[in-house]
Amino acid sequence: MDAAIALYPRNPEDLYSAALSEAADWVIAKCFAGLRLHAVRAYPLEFNHGYIRFLEGKGSQRQGVLRRVAQLAGKFYGRVLMHLLEQEWLAAAGR
Repeated sequence: MDAAIALYPRNPEDLYSAALSEAADWVIAKCFAGLRLHAVRAYPLEFNHGYIRFLEGKGSQRQGVLRRVAQLAGKFYGRVLMHLLEQEWLAAAGR
């Protein structure tokens, strides 16, 4: 079983805040340790490079792009499939 997460900071620079990083760590830990899920995934828009880097910093790996699935202001964009498996999270955390 897996879950999808999304973080929506009010300001793009908040992606680099300690508070948001700690909140994401807490959510990921709850997904794996508390809910005993197999994986956590996210689907950031393809142009949201800051959020993609943030997710990579949490251990998520880029699995591919869902092409032209989101429409904003009349233009279509892809979503990047980011995936974090429980065993990767455990290994990275030294558990």
